[in-house]
Amino acid sequence: MAAGLAFVAVLAAGSALRPGSPAHDRPEGGSPASRLEIPSGLVAAPVRVAEPSVAELVGAGDVVDVVAADPRGRAFVVAPGAIVVRQPPATSGSFGPDPLAGVVLLVAVPETTALALAGATVTAQLSLVIPAE
Repeated sequence: MAAGLAFVAVLAAGSALRPGSPAHDRPEGGSPASRLEIPSGLVAAPVRVAEPSVAELVGAGDVVDVVAADPRGRAFVVAPGAIVVRQPPATSGSFGPDPLAGVVLLVAVPETTALALAGATVTAQLSLVIPAE
């Protein structure tokens, strides 16, 4: 599996340099990290929040805890203190927004936490806890 992922990463890296690809033809203005204002030492990670109405309560700069709940009902905090970077626009199907698709947020977290989020996305539904200030 690791070899397959490495192949995909190399393939993606090679295709990003071809003219006509989004990475090659992106407008000037720095890297995606600088455009998204990701704090130094952190990376941006996508989080598909199961409950769209909760995701709508937060905005860029808000600090949240990302919680994963598995099919057996066990829940754990997978990304404490995640900083919301961006909430991309909701996507719609032909019949309007898909309530089962959730909402994707980009959060800034340490790289190891981003890996844990990626794993949790496969096995659990993610939700947000908004801590008191």
